[in-house]
Amino acid sequence: AEECVIVESSDADEPPGARRFAKLLALCNDGLDRNFAGVQYFCKKGASSVRQQHRDELFIESKLSWIELKLVRDVCFVLHCDMDSFDRRKKRVRRYRPKVLVKFCTNALNVQDEEPPSTRDAPTS
Repeated sequence: AEECVIVESSDADEPPGARRFAKLLALCNDGLDRNFAGVQYFCKKGASSVRQQHRDELFIESKLSWIELKLVRDVCFVLHCDMDSFDRRKKRVRRYRPKVLVKFCTNALNVQDEEPPSTRDAPTS
């Protein structure tokens, strides 16, 4: 399980107050004493033509995005596993953190064409 963050979206295409899941990669401070976080966002859409997409399934974007640290709102867990083992692994996480959101990710998402790359490029646990 990977602890991730829930970020308030600053995307103009999303409604105000919308939240997104993100993997936290880096923290920095600029010369004006502002704090930023480097994140990779998780998306809910993927290539669903191959199979039915599970409601808790996410795809991780391949690009790094910089956001203001104050947009981080909460934590969540993202499990890197297949759909078949998700429920079992989710129960294990919930034993220790009963109220935290738990999602899973099977593939990365290529932002340019919005298609999952080959399975050899998929995140591993």
